[in-house]
Formats: sequence, structure tokens, C-alpha cells
Amino acid sequence: MKKLIILLALTSTTAFAQTNFLTESEAVKINDYLDDICPDTYCGGDIVFYTHGITCKGNSCTIEMSGQGYSEFDKAATSAAVGTSVVTSEYKDVVVNFEELEIGRDEEDEYDTLQASFSCTLKNLPMEMTDYDQKEEMFYDKLVWGCVRELEATVYSWQ
Repeated sequence: MKKLIILLALTSTTAFAQTNFLTESEAVKINDYLDDICPDTYCGGDIVFYTHGITCKGNSCTIEMSGQGYSEFDKAATSAAVGTSVVTSEYKDVVVNFEELEIGRDEEDEYDTLQASFSCTLKNLPMEMTDYDQKEEMFYDKLVWGCVRELEATVYSWQ
């Protein structure tokens, strides 16, 4: 009987253990939060960013994003960046993946336009963190100082 109780306790504990850093509802909520605060914070520069969803597997989460802006870009450098990844300088556990970069021309204003699709993967997230507000704050910090800052630095290097 004692072995049965111990076995039951162990299996019930693991059944309720969180397997991903964010639950699906937390991922949706944080994605909406990041998109809502964008105009007042990290989207105030030359590039406007949009978040398109967060997926987590274990202690890693990926944020799908896009950005658009106006400037003079080196088309050869931009084309060479497609399909590359950059480990960010601020956070070593954040990786920016450039998925699609498209340069267009705004003939009226005579500027090149850039539209970028990219993802940011946040690795080695602390699975012991359970407080939603702490998770939200951490995502904001890593998004701005890891993903957005790195993307902007890379884009500006193409000018």
C-alpha cells in the first residue's frame, strides 16, 4: 500500500508539471501585450515591429515578428542576410533568424523600404519561473534588448 501511495504521488506531480515555459494562454497574452505596447516603446524608431505569435517548446520560446521601415539600404548586403541567424550581443541566449527581407521603393518619397520577417528564439528560459508578470517583463526585456536592438543594428549596418 505504501508503494502504491508513493507511485500515485509521483505520477500525479509529473502530470501537472509544466512542460513548456509558457502555457498557450500565456503565450497569447504576452504576444498581445508586446504588440499593444509597441507604438509607445520599441517601435518609436525607423522600423515598426509587429509580433505574430509565440510558440514554446520546453525552455525555449520563439517569437514570430515582422518589421518595416524606410531608409537607404545596401541591396547586396540585405540579400545576403536572408536565411542567416545572429546570436545577439546583449543576450547570448537570444537568436535572431532572418527569414525574409524585401526591399521596395517608395517612389513618392524616393526612399527604399524594407520589410523583414524574422523570428527571435529565447533559449534556456528558467522553467522554475511561474509568476506571469515576471515572465511578461522578461519577454519584454529580451525582445527589446535582444531581438529588436540586434535587428536594428544589423539593418543599419546595411546602409
